[in-house]
Amino acid sequence: MAKIEMYEGRPVFRASNSEQLANAVAQYKGDVEPPYAVRIPARTKYVKFRAFDSNQDIGGVILPDSVYSIDEETFISCDNLTSVILPESLELIGYSAFCGCSSLSDISLPSSVRKIRDAAFCNCESLTQITIPASVCEIGEEVFSGCEGLTEVTFLGVVNEIGENCFMECSNLTKIIVPDKMKETYKQMLPKKLHNLIVEHSESATFDTNKNKRIFRLEYTQTIRSSYVVKAGTKKEAEALFWDGKANLEWKNKDDDLEITECDED
Repeated sequence: MAKIEMYEGRPVFRASNSEQLANAVAQYKGDVEPPYAVRIPARTKYVKFRAFDSNQDIGGVILPDSVYSIDEETFISCDNLTSVILPESLELIGYSAFCGCSSLSDISLPSSVRKIRDAAFCNCESLTQITIPASVCEIGEEVFSGCEGLTEVTFLGVVNEIGENCFMECSNLTKIIVPDKMKETYKQMLPKKLHNLIVEHSESATFDTNKNKRIFRLEYTQTIRSSYVVKAGTKKEAEALFWDGKANLEWKNKDDDLEITECDED
């Protein structure tokens, strides 16, 4: 049975499926209108097939550290879903898991994810950036197809397979960032029309003299870890820019861990 907890004056529903959520919403006596946040119960191992299919009351989802798999079409067509917090235990994102979540703009893939199935994020029109962790070995077909707002994709490692039409109809995609010395490897996996968008990590860490900041964001998670890669010899400068508040980076808690590493000279 679903439970309700309050966070900063807004209800957070603890529910494992749409039925529980619908019952909780119906019983809710407050004056806060949906969409609401949903916290999946602790000890949940996987989120079931179509558990929240087309649920328009969901605005945010928090998954516990026990979840290792998100099943097929779990959150498909949840139009008002904007933010999802994924745990470091997650290994598999299923077919069309978030397909058609047109408002989804805030999601960070944890370093535990290994496989992303076909169409997992297709037609997520509000998604603008995504970072693929080095742990990912397989990306299915049409995973990000129809993500019209997507402008930048960062690969932190080398995947074994990228399915066909992975970035089909991503009309605003301008940059695909890959590990150093791996540009040719990714050209073999991606269609020719995307080859001119591929740049290496060291090429993407550039200094913007007009705004007096270094652009070096390569990974950001909402939980406890952020890491950045900067050009060789600039680590101290990057740290200073960050702590002085001049780096213009999204950051929620100054006590969170910060990791800055440098690219090789070559």
